[in-house]
Amino acid sequence: MSPNLPPCELQSRIGTARLELARLGEDPPLHIVQIFQRICEIAATTLSVERVGIWFLTEDRSGLRCSNLFEHSKQRHSEGVTLQVLDFPAYFTALEATRAISAPSAEVDPRTEELKNAYLVPLDIHSMLDAPIYREGKVIGVMCLEQTKVPREWTTEERDFASTLADCVTLKLKACDLREMQGVLRQSREQLFALEKADTFARVVAGAAHDFNNILTVIVGLAHELSTNRLLPRECRSGVDTILVASERGTLLVREMIAFGAPGLDRPRVIQPCEAIRKAMVLLSASAGAGCPVEFDAIEPVGRVFLDPSGFDRVLLNLVLNARDAMANGGKIRILVQSTPTENPKSHGSGQICISVSDSGTGIADEHIARVFEPFFTTKSAGKGTGLGLSIVKKIVERAGGSIQVQSRVGEGTRFDVYLPRVSTE
Repeated sequence: MSPNLPPCELQSRIGTARLELARLGEDPPLHIVQIFQRICEIAATTLSVERVGIWFLTEDRSGLRCSNLFEHSKQRHSEGVTLQVLDFPAYFTALEATRAISAPSAEVDPRTEELKNAYLVPLDIHSMLDAPIYREGKVIGVMCLEQTKVPREWTTEERDFASTLADCVTLKLKACDLREMQGVLRQSREQLFALEKADTFARVVAGAAHDFNNILTVIVGLAHELSTNRLLPRECRSGVDTILVASERGTLLVREMIAFGAPGLDRPRVIQPCEAIRKAMVLLSASAGAGCPVEFDAIEPVGRVFLDPSGFDRVLLNLVLNARDAMANGGKIRILVQSTPTENPKSHGSGQICISVSDSGTGIADEHIARVFEPFFTTKSAGKGTGLGLSIVKKIVERAGGSIQVQSRVGEGTRFDVYLPRVSTE
C-alpha cells in the first residue's frame, strides 16, 4: 500500500486547499476551464495523487466525458476521453448509489473491476477514489482520483475531501456565467447531437443492408448456377457475367453499410497509437500496393488514447485506401503521429494526439470539402467507392471523443488529421 500522509500534515493541507477552493475564480476571475484545471491541480497536490479528473455525463446520460484530466508528475492537462455507460454498468450504478467510491484495490472491487482490462491495467492504476458531482439532486458527473504504481488505502479525511472537491465543482458551475458554461459545453452538445443523428441513420442503413443482403444472396446464387450451366446460350453468358460483377459490387456496398451501422465490435480500451500503427503497417502497405509505399513517423512521446482497437485499424485502413485511390500514378502515403496542444480548433484543452494521413494526389475541390464525410457522398468515379468510408471514420473518431479535419488543394494532395483525446502522456 502507498503510505498515507501523517494526519496532522493531511489536515493542514486539506484546510489550506479548502480555503483556496473557496476563493478560486474570484480574484483574478478565471474561465471555467481554468477553474477545473486548478481544482484538479489542488486535489493532486493536497493528496499527493498522480491522476485527478473531472468528468461529466452527456445529456442523454449514455456516456461520461472527461472535462479535465491532470497528471501530477507530468504537470499536464488533457480532456475529451469518453466512457460509454453500457460498457461499465456496475461502475455507473455505483456512482448513483453512493457518496464516494473508495476502492483501494480497484482491479478487484466489484464496483470498478470491469474497468480493469480496458482502463486500469494499461494506465497502472491500482486505487480509485471517485465522488459523484451533483446538481439539483441529480448526478451529473464525477470527481475521480486515481493512484498509480502501488495500491492506496483512502482515509476518512481523504474521502471527505473528495466529496468537497465534487461539491466545489457544482458551486463553480452555478457561479459561472451561463454564456461561459455554454461555451465550454457547446462542443460536447454539438458532438452528441451529431452522434445521435448519425446513430439513428446508421441503424436505418444497417437494417436496409441486411434486407438487401438477403435479396442479393438469392441473385448471386442464381447467377452462379447460370454461369456453370453448360446449356446456357453463349449470347447470354456476358449478361450473366455482368450480373456477377454487379453482385460483387453490391456485396461490397452491403458490407460497408453494415459497418456504418456498427463500426466497431470490440470494447474500447487504452491503446498506444504508435504501437497500433506499427502492428498494422503490413496490412496497410499490402492494401496500398507497391506503387504507393506507406511511410510512418512519430514525434514521441505522444501518450495513449481510449479507443476500440479494431475501430482504430479501420480508420487507418480507410484513410490509407483513400490516399491510394487519390494517386492514380502512384506516390507516397505518409502517416505522422504527434502530440498537438494547439492545432485543433475544436479543443479546449492541450491533451490531444494527432494522427495525420497525407498524399500527393489529385486533391479535393473546395466545393466538396464540406461534404466528404457525408454518407454516400464520393468524388470517385462510378464503381470506385461506396461513399461510406469517411463516414465510418468520422463516426469511430467522434465516438472516442475526437474529431477529424481535412486539408486539401487540387493537384497537390490531401491530408486528414485525426485528433484523439489523450488519456495518458506515457
